[in-house]
Amino acid sequence: MRIMALIDVHPLDGSNKRGLSMRIASGGKIFDLPISKEQASLLLSKAAPDQPDPVPAPPSAEEMSLFAQFASDAGIEDDQGEYYGEDDDL
Repeated sequence: MRIMALIDVHPLDGSNKRGLSMRIASGGKIFDLPISKEQASLLLSKAAPDQPDPVPAPPSAEEMSLFAQFASDAGIEDDQGEYYGEDDDL
């Protein structure tokens, strides 16, 4: 069982049936479970803070060699600065 989201329901029909739910994934199915404000507060306090995306590692020498081979086969030169040929319609 995995908690996927905390949902604050705001009905569009104007009724006062507002409520909190947590969306749970279990056994390949997804369902919403109603929870109280206290339970929602506890869930939010235990949630991991947003972490920045990891910075990708620089390309290895092998990757650079493969890219250089692709660039030469495709006619892309480092000093060209553009990937379009003279005959390409833009």
